[in-house]
Amino acid sequence: MGGMTIRIVPIEPPWFEEKAQVQSCTWRELNQGHIPQGIVDAITPEFALKLTRSHAKDPNQVVLVALENNHVIGFAELLQTPRSPIKRSEAAELASLYVLESCHRHRSARLVGRRIQHQRPRFLPSHRLP
Repeated sequence: MGGMTIRIVPIEPPWFEEKAQVQSCTWRELNQGHIPQGIVDAITPEFALKLTRSHAKDPNQVVLVALENNHVIGFAELLQTPRSPIKRSEAAELASLYVLESCHRHRSARLVGRRIQHQRPRFLPSHRLP
C-alpha cells in the first residue's frame, strides 16, 4: 500500500462521532465470542460518544486519533497519571490502543502503535516520560 499516510493527532470535536464508531466497532471485533455478550453489546456508538466527549475534557487524559485520508481508523488514550496499582509519579499509561481490523492487513495497527510511541513526547508533559 505504497502511498498510505497515517497521521496521529489529538482528537478534535469534528472527529468525535467517527472515533466513537471506531471504538464501538473495534471493541466488538476484539471481544466478540471472548467475553460475555452483554459486555460486548454495552459499547454502542452512543455510549462510546459519551466516553469520547468525557475523555476529551479530562485534563489527565490525552485522546489521539489515527487518521488515514482524514478518516479515523484507530485511536489511543493516554493517562498522564496512571491508574492503581502503579504508583510512580513520573509514569504515564497507555490506557487503550485500537485500530480497525480492516486496517490490520496493511500493517496500520503496528504503524499506529509505533507512531504513538515515537510521538508521545508531543502529547505528554516531559516529566511524564522515561
